[in-house]
Amino acid sequence: QEISAQTPHHLDAQFDKVARFFWRPKSWYQNNWEPDFSCSFERFVGPIRDGHKWVCDPHRLAADPNKPCLIYSFGSNGNTDFEGGIHAIAPHCDIHIFDPGSFGYRVKRNLPNATYHQYGLKPSYSTDLSLLESKEGLPPGQFKTFTEIIKELGHQDRTVDIFKIDIEKGEWTTFRDWLNSGVNLRQILVEVHMSPPIANDFFATLHQAGYVMFHKEPNSQFASGNCVEFAFLKLRPSFFEASWEHQRVEHSKEALQHAADNQLEYEENHQKKDFDYGREMKATGIV
Repeated sequence: QEISAQTPHHLDAQFDKVARFFWRPKSWYQNNWEPDFSCSFERFVGPIRDGHKWVCDPHRLAADPNKPCLIYSFGSNGNTDFEGGIHAIAPHCDIHIFDPGSFGYRVKRNLPNATYHQYGLKPSYSTDLSLLESKEGLPPGQFKTFTEIIKELGHQDRTVDIFKIDIEKGEWTTFRDWLNSGVNLRQILVEVHMSPPIANDFFATLHQAGYVMFHKEPNSQFASGNCVEFAFLKLRPSFFEASWEHQRVEHSKEALQHAADNQLEYEENHQKKDFDYGREMKATGIV
């Protein structure tokens, strides 16, 4: 379903112009794209410092050790706190960390069961540069598309239980590849950087792909709120169908109640007018 002016968590949708606060990210995120789903069992995974993530019911990963569990983590800068937290909850999960930096030794030391890939993520398509804040190309290092990575690792048609990504503005140019790869990304945990014009398209595309947002947290320590952590969960289409049907029924109830209230108001006003008219006629001696 397309984002419309009725979308309650999105201020820009109420205006004809592209955005009001794109030039000031912390203000734009304050006014746009709030969580629209509550995960009762969301948990804080990682230490109480930069690098932690909020995950929806992470202990489900450990419910069946014989069930395959796959974790992708793009962008680490050598920090494995989050991945280590996932490993502590579900040791059987297959964790893959991707970063073009030379952090393999640190990952091996801190999380020996994870697999480190020294390359980053690049898009398989081009993006209109006017929609991006930065016109800079990829930093030095080796990069691969998401489809290339999946094929190389033999993960076609797999489910990635947690897709964590923090690649310093690269989210704006690669997000379509995440969703069109043929791989089911059950949860997407992403830190977005600044608020380029493509940001609305980013969130709307995730929404249309069946994702709900269950957490939002500004990075106030290192980015003054200009970078924000978002957590998304993929739901079955039947959830949205049931939700839309519920909304339709509720709107119908509201419409019927509104009509009944209008009818009651009309009858009350009509009775009052009849009463006033009768009293006026009696006063003049006509009745």
